[in-house]
Amino acid sequence: MVNLTHLQKRYLSEINSSNAKQTQPPNSESDNNGEMLLLQKRSTKNKANRKNQGVPCTAGQKSFARIHDEKHKEIGVELDRADLYIITHKHRDGDPVDDIARVMIVCIIYIF
Repeated sequence: MVNLTHLQKRYLSEINSSNAKQTQPPNSESDNNGEMLLLQKRSTKNKANRKNQGVPCTAGQKSFARIHDEKHKEIGVELDRADLYIITHKHRDGDPVDDIARVMIVCIIYIF
């Protein structure tokens, strides 16, 4: 058996006791369960928010600034908010996304 000094015994016992307190590694399954619960909570909240959304938009993940910039380069004309509304509330075939968007687009065209 190895003869340990008083300091070696003291520090080795502290190291062993601190290792004993760590029962799970940092990226363990319990951490993943916490993340899953957070994602499920966020998903439920987002689902409820989507149900309350008035008029759906076809922009997807693109920002309005990015759409504005792309259309400005494509057409060469400065777009205003009304033009962006019309662009982002129509399908690719040109039909409005729903009846509310259809009414809004007709009002925008009539006013401007």
